Amino acid sequence: MFFLFLSWPLFADTIHLKNGSKVEGIIEHEYKEGVELNLGYGTTTFNRSEIDHIEKSDTAQKEALWQSWSAEEKEIERRKPEEEKKWHERQKELERMRLEEENLRKSRGTLAPKDISVFIKNQTMLTNVLLNGSVRVNLILDSGAANVLLTRSTAEKLGLEIDKLKIINTQVADGRRVQAAMTTLDSVLVQNAGVQDNDTEKNPGIEARRVDACVILDEIESGKVENGLLGVSFLKNFKFQADFTNRKVIFERLKESDVKPS
Repeated sequence: MFFLFLSWPLFADTIHLKNGSKVEGIIEHEYKEGVELNLGYGTTTFNRSEIDHIEKSDTAQKEALWQSWSAEEKEIERRKPEEEKKWHERQKELERMRLEEENLRKSRGTLAPKDISVFIKNQTMLTNVLLNGSVRVNLILDSGAANVLLTRSTAEKLGLEIDKLKIINTQVADGRRVQAAMTTLDSVLVQNAGVQDNDTEKNPGIEARRVDACVILDEIESGKVENGLLGVSFLKNFKFQADFTNRKVIFERLKESDVKPS
């Protein structure tokens, strides 16, 4: 929407009303009953009974006023495409922000506790995890691991270029420190055991975004890490309670202000 802000010379036709106000413009028609005044963006009619007196400009002053209006209208027309472009860009930005907020709300869900079923194997809990919305793996729940740990094969499925990643030393489940390549996962979604459908609307689970992860470079017995470990870089976002009897983990999302750096 465009608003017309016009300024004109002091010597426009001026209608002084009986209520003490005055209106400036160019008188186009005068009738016995009233006066029609052009305001530059439209016309209005005043009844004679409303008018106290009228001050009229001369022909030269009227012409100057018409030219001023015309110049301002042309300037507005010239700027209209640019203003429309800015308006559409703003609408796109508002829509982007709305969708981002909606997606964030969906991904974080509620702060209320949520039960996630797990597999039990060799007295360890295996979680059903969807990485970056595309690769599904079973990760051992391990609060002793500083980060989410992935095997080379999982990293390859994710399309990670290991040779280009930063190399660090990290701790695994048995307490050993091993070499690993550092990366960040866009999404780590823990879902109920047995879920294979990647439809996150249908199976929302518990999700964290921008999660630090390590790709294990040293050789480790596969049974000790399965496809990897679900470590503190994910778990720090939640209070959680492992329930081996009922094969589930109870997750309660922390407020952002309560999340501690890993």
